[in-house]
Amino acid sequence: IAIQTWTQYAEMLVWPTNLSLFYVEPTAQPWTTTSVVLGLTIGTGVLCAPIFTNKTHPKFSLSMWVIPLGLLPVSQISPIQNLVADRYLLIPTIGFVWCITYIGQRLTLHWRWAIPYCLLLGWETIDRIPVFHSTEFVWKDVIAKQPEERRAWVSLAAIYRDSGRIQEAQSVLNQAEKHLSPCPELDLANGLLAMQFGNHKTAVVLIEKAWKENDDLRVAGYNLAIIQSKENPQTALITAQRLTEIHPLYANGWSALGNVCLSLETWKCAESSFEQAHNLEPFNATHLINMGSTHYLQGNWIATIQWWETALQIAPDNQYIIEGLQSARRKLE
Repeated sequence: IAIQTWTQYAEMLVWPTNLSLFYVEPTAQPWTTTSVVLGLTIGTGVLCAPIFTNKTHPKFSLSMWVIPLGLLPVSQISPIQNLVADRYLLIPTIGFVWCITYIGQRLTLHWRWAIPYCLLLGWETIDRIPVFHSTEFVWKDVIAKQPEERRAWVSLAAIYRDSGRIQEAQSVLNQAEKHLSPCPELDLANGLLAMQFGNHKTAVVLIEKAWKENDDLRVAGYNLAIIQSKENPQTALITAQRLTEIHPLYANGWSALGNVCLSLETWKCAESSFEQAHNLEPFNATHLINMGSTHYLQGNWIATIQWWETALQIAPDNQYIIEGLQSARRKLE
């Protein structure tokens, strides 16, 4: 796997026209595979050539060493389990350009030989700039470059779903199923889309399936707890507790637990959960609103006003807070 990445890095340095926001993690291939043979050759050359050229061509040796040394702070050279982001190749690029420049000088090549290469890469850069004008374009680009990358399909579908473009979201997920094998990420995406369609039963089945197969999907656990809280609060409590145990730094998980406890009228649990969510996201007004609501339902008007006034500083136009404060102040009179 580490050897294969050298082939990919060399391609990205020499001809960076297939760059992507994310890359599918490489899998182990036989030693006779082209990418493995090339990677072994390139890796050995970059690591060993400077040793033999250090005395006669010290600048060339240093430029060659910059390529692997530039990767040391950001990844394990051997074994490496995934490709680093493009930005981490900036320092190796310096070594690569320095190496090419040195060779060109030694061969007395005129700088004009590089003009076509620079123009082609310049045009590629200009052509790529619009990709970063919106997140929709970014994910479309990832799908085009790395169609096996699950999060690209799921993220593009989420953009369409959240903006109300339900049919486009469904179309993206249908295409994803043709490129990818069944996976929890697609189950979750289809479940969330089913919720948008109002297909409650399908949504529950798909989201629960995704959560059971992969409890790293925090969003699946969160949405499952919210759905279950409306039908079976005790089951939702178990889901939310498991979610916070697995992902203790996930603020929405604590918020879900707080809402479930609120529906069960277990006030201490609700207060501690919302407080934990607030500690993780101190500038999220929702957690402050929930804390205020907990005290409001218990008739603690002073505490309610304190929490909602703090929330109002973060979200001054929130009508729920404004109306709630007016109600709490009237109760206090």
